[in-house]
Amino acid sequence: MKVLIVDDNVAVQDVIRDIVEAEGCLTRVASTLDEAVEKTAGFLPDIIFLDMSIDDADGLSLIPRIKEANPSMAVNVVLLTTSSDHVPTDMPEIKGNISKPFKTSAVVDALYNVTSAPTSAKTEAPKKKKKRFSLFGRNKDKIPAPVASPSQSGVSFGTSYVVFETWPEKIYEFVGLFNTDDYSVMVVTSDKLKAVKERFDYGKIDVRTMSASPKNGMFDIRGLGTVVTSVRDFINNSHNPVVVFDNFDEIVKVNGMNNALKMFHLLMSSTEGVARTVAMSVNEGELSEKDRRILLHEMKQFVPKV
Repeated sequence: MKVLIVDDNVAVQDVIRDIVEAEGCLTRVASTLDEAVEKTAGFLPDIIFLDMSIDDADGLSLIPRIKEANPSMAVNVVLLTTSSDHVPTDMPEIKGNISKPFKTSAVVDALYNVTSAPTSAKTEAPKKKKKRFSLFGRNKDKIPAPVASPSQSGVSFGTSYVVFETWPEKIYEFVGLFNTDDYSVMVVTSDKLKAVKERFDYGKIDVRTMSASPKNGMFDIRGLGTVVTSVRDFINNSHNPVVVFDNFDEIVKVNGMNNALKMFHLLMSSTEGVARTVAMSVNEGELSEKDRRILLHEMKQFVPKV
């Protein structure tokens, strides 16, 4: 993804550039409106982070200039605002705003949330997906504390895994391979927190719930940038971190396949240099052959030993 940062404050330019480049983006910066038009013509950014005021000029005036100079380019703008700024609601090019002083997660969220508008109003609506079976209320055997190393089941710490199954079940067997005395384990679930915790006959597992209406301690399933930031903090500050998502399908349903795949790519291949294992449960029947190949390119399939 290509990002243009337009702000007359060099410090702000540097902060945003560091954040988006850590997410794998290519960047250009501009300190004036004229420079921004020039940079846009040769760069064609996917997203423009635009300050509302550039050298006392109206930052919004950049939008028609860019459209005139690049009529075939999709213009996606995230405004950098203060508490006194008014964000227009009648400009479709404006996809959101970030209030100063902004958090890293807000910038990362913008990278996920800014997408091109549909090319046609007649675009076919996605088929409604069947909700995966809930663990809550099911009488399932508890998973005992592991007595052997993961390698005894063919699992290597530092490798990431995908489990193909109709609903979360085998993924919990995967979690149960990691002794929490030796590994820091986080389970991210779209199910009831209590239902997941009760699956394990031992403690020390950090269970986090994803919800469209998050309460304290929950992840917002619509805010993948915040999820990435929080999970990275867990990875960077934990001993032998293992992060397991029990329902990839729910993340895709809310955020789209491309954003969901990008999130997992970032969690598996970020640049901190910390060894980690990331795993997910996926309903294979909901995947295209292309998406399946992408997952298996970056992850190894986990098949429990009988």
